[in-house]
Amino acid sequence: PDFPEVFNRRATLYYTMGDTRKSMADVQRVLSLEPRYFPAIAGMASILTENGEDELALKAWERFLAIYPAERTAQENMLKLSEKLAGSRT
Repeated sequence: PDFPEVFNRRATLYYTMGDTRKSMADVQRVLSLEPRYFPAIAGMASILTENGEDELALKAWERFLAIYPAERTAQENMLKLSEKLAGSRT
């Protein structure tokens, strides 16, 4: 089916099972169907953070906030990553 929520739910299931590779593949499928599907973007950012891909995770949170700027958790996650990256550059 071409319904983003189906793939997002499966991505969440894979994530909870510890299979981030399959989860990320489904996240990519969601975003190919609906690029502004912010729950999938949040999932992608979380996976990237877990994998130590902080710069990519920061870009994902920026993308999320471009769609949903009032989301406090996303704001906090972006701030934490920004501070972490700023500290690693000095």
